[in-house]
Order: sequence, then C-alpha cells, then structure tokens
Amino acid sequence: MLYRAAAIVAVAALLAVHATATNNDDEPANNNNNKKNENTKKRVGREGIFGKVFGDNDANDGAILTEDEGYWERFLQDTVDSIPTPPPTPPIEDCITEVTITCVDSNGVECFDVPPPENPEDCIEPFTYTFTVENIGPVCMTLTSWTAEYVVTSGDGVTVETTPFDLLPRVPANEREICPGETFAVEETVDTDLCAGNTYTFTTDVEANPPNGDSCQADDEYTVEPQADCATIVEITCTDSEGNDCANTPEPETPEDCLEPFTYCYIVTNVGSTCMDITSFVRDRNGGTADLIPLLNGNTEICPGDDPIEVCEEPEPTDLCAGETYETSVVLEANPPNGDSCQATDEYTVEPEAPCDVTVEVTCVDSEGTDCEAIEAPEDCVQDLTYTYCIDNPGPTCMEVTDFVRTITPPGGEVSILGLLTAEIGNPPVICPPGENAFDLPICVSEEVSTNLCTNEKISVTTKITAAPPNGDMCMDTGMYMFTVPTPAPTPPPTPGPTP
Repeated sequence: MLYRAAAIVAVAALLAVHATATNNDDEPANNNNNKKNENTKKRVGREGIFGKVFGDNDANDGAILTEDEGYWERFLQDTVDSIPTPPPTPPIEDCITEVTITCVDSNGVECFDVPPPENPEDCIEPFTYTFTVENIGPVCMTLTSWTAEYVVTSGDGVTVETTPFDLLPRVPANEREICPGETFAVEETVDTDLCAGNTYTFTTDVEANPPNGDSCQADDEYTVEPQADCATIVEITCTDSEGNDCANTPEPETPEDCLEPFTYCYIVTNVGSTCMDITSFVRDRNGGTADLIPLLNGNTEICPGDDPIEVCEEPEPTDLCAGETYETSVVLEANPPNGDSCQATDEYTVEPEAPCDVTVEVTCVDSEGTDCEAIEAPEDCVQDLTYTYCIDNPGPTCMEVTDFVRTITPPGGEVSILGLLTAEIGNPPVICPPGENAFDLPICVSEEVSTNLCTNEKISVTTKITAAPPNGDMCMDTGMYMFTVPTPAPTPPPTPGPTP
C-alpha cells in the first residue's frame, strides 16, 4: 500500500509541473525566450514521458489534447498497477489456554471430602495438588510463565503462611510447546493440618505465546477448609463436707444432721482431634439453672491433650431429711475453628436416705379407767375395754404410715386400725419429727372392744405399724399389752335353813 501511495504522489507532482508550463505560454515574452520555451516544449513532447500527450505540431505546442478524455484515468490506473504489491501480513492467531487445580489426600479422596480425623495423631494429612495446563485453542503455543502460590489462613482470617512456587522449570524446555488438545501436569504435595482450623488456598497463573499474535493467560484457585472433629465430654461430681460422694453420705442420726453441704463440680475434657472454644455451659438442678461460663474465668479454649478443665460451685446446703430427689444436669457446647459445633451432657442424681424410726405403744383400761392389769375378778364377765395406741417419730425425717393393724387374743384375728389414724391426722397419715406436725407427739388413737374377762386365759393385744420415709427403707415397730383377769370366786351353795 505504501508503494501505491508513493506512485500516486509522484504522478500528481508531474502533472502539477506540466500545468505550470502550460500557463506560462499565455504570458508575453521576448522572441528568444519564446523560442527557447518552444524548443523545450517540443523536446519534452517528443522525448518526455508525456510524448503521447503533447503533439509535434507547432500550432498545438504546449496544448493538451482533449480528444481522449479518459486517457488520464487509464494512465493513472496503469501506473499504479505497475507498482509491485508487498507480501500479505500473516493473520493473528488465537491463543487459548486453561489451567486447573485438583487435590486428593493419601487415600485418593477429594480434599473437599476428607473426613475429620478421629485422633490427634491423624491430624497431619498429605494433600497432593495437581496443576494441569491444557491448550483449548486452535494453534500451538509455548509456555512462557507458570507460577503458583500457597496461602494458609487461620480461622480468624490471619495469614499464617505464604509460599510461592515456580512451576515452569518443572516442564522440560523441549516440551513447553503445547498444541491443541494437549496437556501438561505437575504435582505438589503439602502436609496439611486438619485440626488447626486453617483454610488452605492454592492459586496458579500460566502464560503462553502462539507463533503469531498476543500471548494468553489463565488462572485457577483451589481452597479447602478441613472439617475438624469436635468431641468433648463433661462429668458432674458431688461431694459432702467429709469428702464422701453425695450418693454415699451417711444417714443423719438427728434432725440437726439433716442439712449437709453438697459441692458440685464439672469436669470438661477434649476427646476430639482439634482445639475448641466453649460457647455455652449451663447447669440445671431441679429446674433451677445457672450459667457456668463465668466460672471458667475466660479460659474457654481447650485443646487435645490439655488437662481437663474443672469448675466447682459453692457448697449448697442439702436437706437429707426432706425426702427430695436432687437431679443435676449440665449441657456444654463447643465450637472447633472449622466444622460443626459439638455438645456434651451429663446428669447426677442423689436421693439422700434418712433413717426411718417409728414406735408404737399399747395401753388398756376398763370403763372405770382402771388399767386392765389391775382389774380384779369381775362380777360381769363381758366388759368394754378401751385400747389405746400411741405412735411416735423419734427419727430425723417425716414418714408415712402405710400399715397399722392389731390383734386381740382371744379370740384372735388381725384387724386394721389405720382408719383410726387417718381420721385423727388426715390422709395420707404422715408423721414428722417433733415440732414439724400440726399435732403433738406421740399421736394416740383408741377403740373400745367388748372382752370376755372370764375365760381364765391371758388376754393380749399386739399391734404392728409400718412407715416409709420419702427416700429410704421402710421402718416398722410392734407393741404388746398382756394381762390376766382373776377368776371370780365360785358362788357358794345356799346355806341350809334350820330343820323344822
């Protein structure tokens, strides 16, 4: 194109020169000058490149022939066509490449899917990264640059490690040309801590050049966040003032021994493979809750191999005689740096056992109020006797009377007298230690029973009472009253009257 343009410019310049010479013919001049100009014009007309344009006739010297008006157009075209055409510029070729990163563990499992380690010894796992370049364009290309960068980021976003890699030297120099459809791959193995809570990112950049055209570039990124195994246990312990396990606290002997301070402690152990942060720690005792996090004093992180964390509440007075069951539970939640949170629970139940102690005594009087043991030989054999049963609770805890029977012999036969008690103190018949009842102790109930005093046998009244504390074993007591009524003297025969 430059040659053609130069030729056109040259032709235009010559035309301009000729036009100037033609215009000068019309101006007056001396003869000598005219002749000289005429001779020049003729010479140019005959010998110059415009010989075909200018004739040899003197009358027409210097005039442009107009009979062929298309001549100039043909002339210019012939002139331009005679100039050589330069060789064509090679077309720009498309360079298209692709690079990918893949990752597997030592078992060939995709790094995204590697399960959390079960033991701290399994935390370090070699990850093998494969970097693959592929020519997906239409022309061959030559690799000119291939780099990678490995970045480790902590769970809170802080960069822990940055390692650059130059991958191009791993491609032999005579193999760096990759043609359409061909690939080349290199590997890098990195030991990865699955329990540290870190994020691991590999990036790669590749650049290639085709024979003609612009270079092309491709990149890829692979990020893996290993899921750590969160596993913890929490244990509740309870001791009394003597250091005994609360479940083995001795029974109180007196009401003053009923209140016993119990100390509850909570022990947290990390049995997983990664560090974790305790986020929730709540205790519940019989519906009353408490937040135990403040007892940690900010030490909420616990790692595998650390000593267990133990926190204890202040001693709590516990009524051993109240018949209460004390149920304590605790729920702990913890979070690993990466992965799902985990939860641990424990329960501790103590049922203090207080001794059950019940007594019963029996008395008997006749209708005159005379103690049955003092009844003399009666004139009337059958009499109504009053039997009284007095119950006491000398123990430290309340108790419920569950059974109350008596037997009068003769004639014998067991009869329940529990109804006498419930009619007196209510149902259920609960008897507490002195000072805790709405009635005085001992509590007594009575009944009248017609008794034949002339059997010349011993008369006995036995009673048995059974009671149960709220917690603990049942207790029982028996009472007996026995007496003998003297046999009345035989009626003497009538004294005979005088003999008539």
